[in-house]
Amino acid sequence: MRRRTTLRDIIWWALRLTNLALLFSIAGGLGLLLGTYSGISQIIPHARDLGNIRPGQASRVMSADGQLLGQVATELREFVQLEDVPKALPQAFISVEDQGFYKHMGVDPRGIIRGVIYGRGTSTITQQLVRNVFLTQARTLSRKLAEVVLSVQLERAYTKPEIMELYLNQIYFGEGAYGAQMAAQTYFGKDVSELTVAECAMLAGLPRRPEYYSPFKDEQRAKDRRSLVLAKMAERGFLSPSEAEKARQEPLKLVKERRSLGLNTYKAPYFTNYVLRQVKDKYGVHALYRGGLTIQTTLNLEMQEAAEEAIKWGYEEAKRRRFDVEQLALVALDVHTGAIKAMVGGVDYGESQYNRAVQGGRQAGSAFKPFVYTAALEAGYLPDSIVEDTPVTYPGIPEEWSPRNYDGKYHGPVTYREALAHSYNVSAVKVADKLGIGAVIETAERMGIWSPLDPYLPLAIGASDVSPLEMASAYSVFATRGLRTEPFGIRKIQDASGRTIFEHKAVTWRAVDQSVAENMHEMLKTVIQSGTAVGIKWMLKFEAAGKTGTSNEYIDAWFVGYSDDLSAAVWAGNDKAVATAGKNSRGVAGATIPAPVWARFMQKAQPIMAAAQETESRMRVVHIKATDLGSEEAPEPPEEPPEEATTESQPEVAQTVTKRICPSSGLLAGPYCPKSVQVTYDLAAGSLPPEDVCDVHTAPLEVEPDEPPVLERPNQPAPTTQRVTLPICAISEKIATARCPLVVNRTFDADKAPTETCDRHTGSRPGL
Repeated sequence: MRRRTTLRDIIWWALRLTNLALLFSIAGGLGLLLGTYSGISQIIPHARDLGNIRPGQASRVMSADGQLLGQVATELREFVQLEDVPKALPQAFISVEDQGFYKHMGVDPRGIIRGVIYGRGTSTITQQLVRNVFLTQARTLSRKLAEVVLSVQLERAYTKPEIMELYLNQIYFGEGAYGAQMAAQTYFGKDVSELTVAECAMLAGLPRRPEYYSPFKDEQRAKDRRSLVLAKMAERGFLSPSEAEKARQEPLKLVKERRSLGLNTYKAPYFTNYVLRQVKDKYGVHALYRGGLTIQTTLNLEMQEAAEEAIKWGYEEAKRRRFDVEQLALVALDVHTGAIKAMVGGVDYGESQYNRAVQGGRQAGSAFKPFVYTAALEAGYLPDSIVEDTPVTYPGIPEEWSPRNYDGKYHGPVTYREALAHSYNVSAVKVADKLGIGAVIETAERMGIWSPLDPYLPLAIGASDVSPLEMASAYSVFATRGLRTEPFGIRKIQDASGRTIFEHKAVTWRAVDQSVAENMHEMLKTVIQSGTAVGIKWMLKFEAAGKTGTSNEYIDAWFVGYSDDLSAAVWAGNDKAVATAGKNSRGVAGATIPAPVWARFMQKAQPIMAAAQETESRMRVVHIKATDLGSEEAPEPPEEPPEEATTESQPEVAQTVTKRICPSSGLLAGPYCPKSVQVTYDLAAGSLPPEDVCDVHTAPLEVEPDEPPVLERPNQPAPTTQRVTLPICAISEKIATARCPLVVNRTFDADKAPTETCDRHTGSRPGL
């Protein structure tokens, strides 16, 4: 007989089911919380990161005279302090985006409730900042919960003014502009501190839908949005009704020319891109595009404009004379410091970004001959030594080779000076053959040619590829009477806080004996005075020297020359190695287009260079009088001259200073340097002695002073000791090769020693 179900049984089962449901609910809730926490933990940054927010900033490239050449960024932004922002801008944002900004602790509960009920809510300014800095725009529960948690944490890490400053520098305003400073420049062409109330209101209305409210797309829509922001500012008491109405009536005064953010909008785009590649290789993409670096370069904008004008003239002149020339390139540098002052890598950067001034290389033709004659003078020959300019044939594989002169004639016995001035090919080849092509290569490399050179006799007449930058740098050795300084384009790099993270230190050494360089200088002067470049003599108002160059079949045309202060190289031709004859009977020679382009540039650049050096020299003289350079005491400042004293009676400021230099390090000689040389620096010419004492010889040598220290071969295994001494190329700061012109011994901790071999001076010298 079944037992009758009682009320007590029903209550008991109800309680059991309730308990089970409660347990399942608790378990489900815990699971949901754990799952949500797991999702949030994947996207919430470490707590200490909240106190170190710094929006990514654009890096700027500056000319030597302080003008902006260009800037790059994944997000075009320039950080600005809140104190430099008009009060109306944060007030406008508070009015339209977050009216309870100064009351809440990161989130607005009413906004969250509206979002749950109506599917839409208003994120606080703090939430928007968190979303832009740490999170994504994905519409997921975990992202929204993470946003709430982070917003509360951020309010604990920062003050309200700090949050507002970060927000104004982080938010996107459309048109590629991040932050208020870039927005002010993009839309109004002015600094953010100069914005009016109406302009502040318009900017505050953009972030909600930047493309939709952009005044560039629809001015009326932008005005309507601005009116809404102004009305809300009046409601909040930030503006009086009359002030709001006055601002509403203000016309939009947008920037006249919208700026494209492409590379072709840079000033000196070839040079700027050349510099940016170096920074990217050294510090990485993130530092370049988000680090807010300030890159101080060597480029002089006036000289750059002169170079661009000369290249444009040369291109038009080539077309006028019906030559088939599509490209020209020019690079100029300070012969004393190696600083690149101007660079044009092609006719039109918008059409081709390939930088012909530094990338790749082209055959130098007769512009290479000065290296042949320099090697000859180093071997003991003189400018008036004789070479027979007569027919000659050299055996070859697969066929013999007979060099010929440009004019198709032979000139019998000629001096080296005449052979160079008139660019006789046969003479140059014979001289190179007598010396050995290896000696010519060694001389060219020592003077600054780092491209691989083929060890064959045609090299004597420029049959190997070189770049204009190499040629301009190598010819500067003649201008300085034998001294060589590596070319460079970056003077200093500072991070976003103004701290210097890189500063160029010039390394200068003697590459050619002074008497040899002086004789070569006189020979190269003859090229312009009575040789192949006599056609530009009338254009020059200063002493200059140089050499024309034309490669085989008129494919490449060159002129490389220098003054006392400036060395420049000009190349003309086509990207494809084809003849430049066009509809002309002959192609372009070095004297027809490159030489006039060079002269046109130099006649404008030389006075600019002289003026700049005079200013720098005065500043340096003042610095030298006020500080101790080396071991000599700084002179006492002269007393004020009496009123009746004339200018002639005042003592002249010394323009030179002499120091003892260690030839190994290029620095001031120290007590342990085995050898030292006396070097006189011409302050007026911008040549300054080093300030640091030799860091190579810091202890007595274990070898005799006249015995050179033994250097380990770079390819040997690293020592197992804690300290290691390696031969280092002073130019590249990598392990030296046999070709490196200036090698120093440096000692490193074993784990910090360089492992890369110098890639600037590679290979082995043929024929040595």
